[in-house]
Amino acid sequence: MPPENSDTTFETTEFLLACYLRAKGVQYLTTKRLDEKRVVFVFQQPPEDILSSWLSATETVSARALHSAMNFFRDEMRGAA
Repeated sequence: MPPENSDTTFETTEFLLACYLRAKGVQYLTTKRLDEKRVVFVFQQPPEDILSSWLSATETVSARALHSAMNFFRDEMRGAA
């Protein structure tokens, strides 16, 4: 089952996209487990310019913020039910 997006939430199974969104300050809501190895990261709907920058690879983000987000989501994945 693919992630579903609405006008208010954005879901992704991509770890690096989730880290990027968190590093850019998009509000993280929860993690949902799909199976033993896959999770869905749920965010508030990000601004279109942030998603466009991700897709075109034109945005930079602080290495410290990205590293912090990676550690956060690794911990989330270990604890997702």
